[in-house]
Amino acid sequence: MRLKNGEVCFGWPLAQHVITAGWKYNSGALHRAIDLRALVGTPVFAAEDGTVRVVYHWNGRVTQGDTNSYGNMVKIEHTAYKGGKLETLYAHLNSITVKVGQKVKTGEVIGYSGQTGNCFGAHLHFEVRWKGVRENPLCWLDDDFKPASRGVILWANANQHSVQVDKQEAAEEPKVEPAVKKTVTKAITLNNGKWNVRKGAGMQYQSVGVISSPNAKTGKPVCIGYETVVNGWFKTVYGYISQKAVKSHT
Repeated sequence: MRLKNGEVCFGWPLAQHVITAGWKYNSGALHRAIDLRALVGTPVFAAEDGTVRVVYHWNGRVTQGDTNSYGNMVKIEHTAYKGGKLETLYAHLNSITVKVGQKVKTGEVIGYSGQTGNCFGAHLHFEVRWKGVRENPLCWLDDDFKPASRGVILWANANQHSVQVDKQEAAEEPKVEPAVKKTVTKAITLNNGKWNVRKGAGMQYQSVGVISSPNAKTGKPVCIGYETVVNGWFKTVYGYISQKAVKSHT
């Protein structure tokens, strides 16, 4: 968000803010980003309103020093700050839910964390770029975080600090509810060769996939997986189904 004094305070790209690597790696080598602890499949949020400028899909090869080393990556351009282009970058994603040119809002899900590209273990790599130069992201975020260990080097020097946000101003900022994955059971019906899932309130239906050939062992049809996060609908449907119920992830 943009503060009343004109400064920028980005929203955190994850619901939990545990820093596993700061501006420098624990070894002391320059990182120029932060790494946030995240299991594979953790929702990743846009740090501020903006336009998606880059969507990169990993080619499956581990490389160094190039765009591919980011794995699946999204870069968003935000409103300019003090005459300079301001961007955020989200890397090592497991999957991406946005497209180039798409307008996004603060807190909107842009993908899910993973371990693609040149990385060791699942986490979110987060960068801030101003005027084309990588800045310490912690200088653009509030102080609601903790290091994963005492060895994490958060700052470039003693003069750096988090954004100071007035409590009243922070209270006025609309709160974004983080996406939560859970397993639920929903009623389904067969309609024109497609399974339809009925979502609780309103009892409205949404097609979830065509019926494939019956499974050779069980004779039951298999629902082809369908992914979407639009309007709060489930993300994936899986497994064998009947006309009574099907488990799905939301």
